[in-house]
Amino acid sequence: MNRIVFCPECRQDVKFSVREKPDSAELKGEAYEFTSKTAYCNECGTEVYVPEIEDENLKALYDAYRQKHGIISLEDIRAIPEKYNIGKRPLSLLLGWGEQTFSRYYDGDMPAKQYSEKLKQVLADPAYYLSLLERGKDNLKSEKAYEKSKAATGVLLNLPISEKRIPCVGLGSKQYRYHLDEVIKALDVTTVHEKANVYESAGSKKYSYQDYLELPEEPGYRFEILEGFLVREPSPNVMHQRVSRRMQWILEDYFRQTDPDGELFNAPLDVTMLDSVVQPDLFFISGAQKELVLEARIDGPPKLVVEILSPSTIRKDRLKKLKIYQEAQVEHYWLVNPDEKTMECFALRADLYSLVASGMDEDIVEHPDFPALSIHLATLWYGLPSLQ
Repeated sequence: MNRIVFCPECRQDVKFSVREKPDSAELKGEAYEFTSKTAYCNECGTEVYVPEIEDENLKALYDAYRQKHGIISLEDIRAIPEKYNIGKRPLSLLLGWGEQTFSRYYDGDMPAKQYSEKLKQVLADPAYYLSLLERGKDNLKSEKAYEKSKAATGVLLNLPISEKRIPCVGLGSKQYRYHLDEVIKALDVTTVHEKANVYESAGSKKYSYQDYLELPEEPGYRFEILEGFLVREPSPNVMHQRVSRRMQWILEDYFRQTDPDGELFNAPLDVTMLDSVVQPDLFFISGAQKELVLEARIDGPPKLVVEILSPSTIRKDRLKKLKIYQEAQVEHYWLVNPDEKTMECFALRADLYSLVASGMDEDIVEHPDFPALSIHLATLWYGLPSLQ
């Protein structure tokens, strides 16, 4: 964790300290108790917003929910691909789910009870996993993925060498007997970490829209207020802007035909809702929402918000903003990830977000709530680096 953050009160980068306290919060209509952490500026004592700590607090709340309802833990979910030496996307296909479903659970989304029970069985029973692997091997995109995972499962089941099919593996000039821990250790020469963002908050002071308007500009950064917390983040990069512009063209063409009285906007434009001030990458105000459009800002939840993910904003967009948009009743929230070449469409169902459409790579995404809208993802990714 980066121990230096920006303090809006001191107007400089500072060190911070962390304190724990008993806490409670509501999740899906129920209250849960857990231990939360809070960061404070060492210079002025103001609470500062640290994204890693926000993640830990959200995880602690989710852990309390998981424990009460018997939902598989995040640690157990993340242990499954390592145990069976299988990628997240291939595993999701073996389970009979969409390619991105397991990845969402791996990143912290809460699985439903029936999905949780299946994951528990996979983790606990290598023989059950092997049966899934054999039945679903034709759905995998490479024979290599099947061979690697079957070999790892063979080690767990103590199968004869002939059943492992890969008794040893060559890495460089060395040969390794196929013990899963040894091979993974030898292969794990690099670790990918999400880039740490420099968005923080003066937490004990809840920022208002007026406070926001009085902030001095900082070249290379933009500000938002998330549930009263002031957040500073880097301006988007070129790849982000290319994808955003292409999505804007697609949506403009669509809404011009289906809702000509509506308006599509792009950042930077302030949107105020509840105790937050956000600048979505793209958002649509329907013809029935014209009263939300003020001279300097949009005051209320748009019909559709689209966020283009960057390495520095994934946590904020997937966790913090999703929560804000859901509570503000933004009807549709889409996440577009140029790095992973994925798109996820969430829609309000009984006041909670549900994933109603998704796609990856060169898929065509069609949304049940937007008839005749077809988004060819290859159009968004054109000219971007290919995934290896």
